[in-house]
Parts: sequence; structure tokens; C-alpha cells
Amino acid sequence: MKTWLAVILCFCLWLPAGPAPAERYRVGVELQPYLPYFAVQDGQYRGYARELLDAFARDQGHQFVYVPLPVKRLLGDYLAGRLDFKFPDHPNWKPRQKQGHLIHYSRPVAPTATVSWCCPATSAGTRPGSGCSAPCSASPPGPTWPTSKTAA
Repeated sequence: MKTWLAVILCFCLWLPAGPAPAERYRVGVELQPYLPYFAVQDGQYRGYARELLDAFARDQGHQFVYVPLPVKRLLGDYLAGRLDFKFPDHPNWKPRQKQGHLIHYSRPVAPTATVSWCCPATSAGTRPGSGCSAPCSASPPGPTWPTSKTAA
């Protein structure tokens, strides 16, 4: 738990200096369920991420308003300024779309591991009847919390 508090503290230090921060932030979140980390159920954002983000907001005197959006729309709305933050995110996700924007990231805020799933190969690339449509796939480490965004 101390690691998470350190990550949240780092988030606070990355906030731009200036006038007192607004107390209410719009946080874009994925509409797609990814339990136990997050899901939108009965119109409410739920899961580990919600609990973590709410604890941070409470500690800092902020209020987060969660805006569930389809994954394909989420980054565009964030980059266009319609959202203050986006969760989850990772520097390696959609790098072309992020070109021209300087986005600062925290350390990872959720315990994850990179996982590779490889199907047994045949001359066609996968074993017939295995149900695999690709020989191998991997997930990147992450997600992280973008701490600020400025035009590059």
C-alpha cells in the first residue's frame, strides 16, 4: 500500500504550478469492463481503479467525475481537452495519435504482468481446431496515469 501512496504523491508533484487547482476534474474511463480493475455497472464506474482514484481525490480535496467512453473515443476526447485526465493509459498505446502532445505519466498504478499466449504452430501458423486466431500475442506492462498534458 505504501507503494501506491508514493505513486499518488508523485502524481501531486507533477501537477502544474499556478493558481489553486480546480476541485472538480473530469476523468475519462473505459466503458469496456476489465475486472477487477474497472467496469461500468448500472451506470456507475466501479472496481479497484475507482477505489484508488477516489481515495486520492478525497485525500487532495478534489472531486472526480467519471466519464465512461468507448475505448476508440477516449483518447481523442482527452487530447481535445474535453477531459482533464484519462484512465488507463500507457506511453506505448496509440503513439501516433499522441504525436504533438506532451503527456507526463506516473509510475504504474495497478499491479500487472506481461503475459504471452502462444498457440502451437503448424505450417498454417496455428494448430487446427485450437481456437487460436494468431500464433502469439502479448500485453504491455501498465496501465499508468497521465499526470499532465501540454501541446508539444
